[in-house]
Amino acid sequence: MTRITQDLSGHLWQMEKMRVGEGEREGFHKLPPELQGATYSWNYATVPGDVYTDLQRAGEIEDPYYGRNMHKAKWAQEYEWWYMTKFNVSETMMGKKSSLTSKVLIIAARLDRDCSRQK
Repeated sequence: MTRITQDLSGHLWQMEKMRVGEGEREGFHKLPPELQGATYSWNYATVPGDVYTDLQRAGEIEDPYYGRNMHKAKWAQEYEWWYMTKFNVSETMMGKKSSLTSKVLIIAARLDRDCSRQK
């Protein structure tokens, strides 16, 4: 069996906040961002990384590691944060069993994959 490794780290990720439990209940994970209209506002994110640094890069909060800024950003703890990216797989992988592994700590994760061919 041949193992194929694809590095998904970098700046091609996006993040969005949802109230705890709301994302999965509404099927948020099944709806691509381009179909969500003005209801949601995805911010660009970096993986590996963290929510606070990504919020700072997006201009949503001040530097959380400076002074008492972390206290101003406590609201971020009240949400669950959804990270999303898209990537291509080679033609030879279509229809084959695959798995996605991560070397980072993820408190809770759900993987949904759509391996259908785009025509």
